[in-house]
Amino acid sequence: HPIFVALGGIIPRSLVNIVLDERRDAEGRVKRPHTRAYEFVAPGVTYSTDFIAVRPRGRVLRVQDERSRFWLGFAHKDHWPDHDVAAFVEEIFKKFGPSLFFKHDLGGEFRGTDFQDMLRRHQVIAVPSPPYYPKFNGKNERSNRSARQWLAPTEQDRPTLNQIWEQMTQATLDQNDARPKKVLGGRTPSDVFHNEPRVQVDRAKLYSDWDALRDQTLRRAA
Repeated sequence: HPIFVALGGIIPRSLVNIVLDERRDAEGRVKRPHTRAYEFVAPGVTYSTDFIAVRPRGRVLRVQDERSRFWLGFAHKDHWPDHDVAAFVEEIFKKFGPSLFFKHDLGGEFRGTDFQDMLRRHQVIAVPSPPYYPKFNGKNERSNRSARQWLAPTEQDRPTLNQIWEQMTQATLDQNDARPKKVLGGRTPSDVFHNEPRVQVDRAKLYSDWDALRDQTLRRAA
């Protein structure tokens, strides 16, 4: 944290992270292996979203692609009515194309009619997190941690909303274009998202099969 505060305004924070990784490697630190790990095979299969609470007020809503870790967009509001959440994610769909699946937590903004109807219009399958299990949306949570590192120095001074916007913009550029990731084979999220081939799937059939299975499951539960 002190390194980010002292150097973040002078050099790209992606370089700070590279130095930290090299130091960890030199000290022989071994990361604990994940007992359960998965990766999506292509960009555009699954998007995920989450909120970041910021000071002095409001929350940032951010959406990313799960394969590439590409940050698709963010927005800050003092309050997020259900229809605003749905409209923001729909703009992401219009700009980058709708994903096949969409991961979200059990917040009321995502479970509400506005958001779920929007997913249905685009034939996107909702994948809500299990209760009390934030690891389910772990890729998004880890990216949010990076965003908070960018916001932390300014939050201490109670920033203006313009400063929050500027910091999030720089964080997005850093994450997407300036920071190669080992999990991506040393490529940047932007490179992977824009250049890897998409999966060819019959969206209408996939959604129809899921819809029928959901209805069948609900009838059994009733």
